[in-house]
Amino acid sequence: MTSVYGYNTPGNMRVFDKRPPPAPKLAGKGSVLEYLKCNSDTTLFMHMVVLAGLEWLLEGPMFDSTVFVPLDSELTKQYGKAVFVNMTADTAYQVVKYSILKNRIEYWLLSTLNYSEIVPHNSHDRITLTNIDGNITLNGNVHVRKMDVVCANGVILFTDNLLVPVRR
Repeated sequence: MTSVYGYNTPGNMRVFDKRPPPAPKLAGKGSVLEYLKCNSDTTLFMHMVVLAGLEWLLEGPMFDSTVFVPLDSELTKQYGKAVFVNMTADTAYQVVKYSILKNRIEYWLLSTLNYSEIVPHNSHDRITLTNIDGNITLNGNVHVRKMDVVCANGVILFTDNLLVPVRR
């Protein structure tokens, strides 16, 4: 899908997809933070959230955003736990903020896009999204799992790697 104006957000693409959106899988009435705390495969990302001091952001009722969360099983295969134990607060802050989108976007909507640049919480950055045969890739090396969790205040999309800010 190509925008006539050169830039368009995924939320605006809903008009091109005539299929009704699927019913969300609610994780309960809990916040994104509560889900991350309770899930045993998100402890490394949760460690980064605490290290960055961003618990307040993921817990707030006005959060209403999407978070890309790498699974522990994938991260330990690629990096080991020592990388996260020794991570600085500044690095954790940058990675977590880059993993949070400015808007709420569920998996079904991402899957309707072929190519897009989505906007993380820091609006001067961009995340490049490509969708080839249903395989969604972010920044060329982070794959999004075909599952999402809709919480009371946001959406969690699971990935196989960290989203690291790209300096352009």
